[in-house]
Amino acid sequence: MGFAAKAFEDMDLDERHLMFDTVATALEQAASDAEDEGDVTAGQNTMAVAGTLRGLSSNLADCDVHAAELLLEQGVMLLHELSSRHAGPEHLQ
Repeated sequence: MGFAAKAFEDMDLDERHLMFDTVATALEQAASDAEDEGDVTAGQNTMAVAGTLRGLSSNLADCDVHAAELLLEQGVMLLHELSSRHAGPEHLQ
């Protein structure tokens, strides 16, 4: 079953909450992985972004949509950066 992609501003409140929760959960796991690998700073920074996402998600109805979308994008980019930092040269473009 496929889903059509939606812009953040087109998502309803439940969809936004789910998106924030999904990204925050992935960031928390990435933070744990980074700390397990000995990169405490990356773990702490990643956990801070996850916490910020969780904090904002409790107030999505009243927040600035553009700011919320930007924070979500930053979380996704951080996940990408963390996942690709151990990739070999074949993954670099």
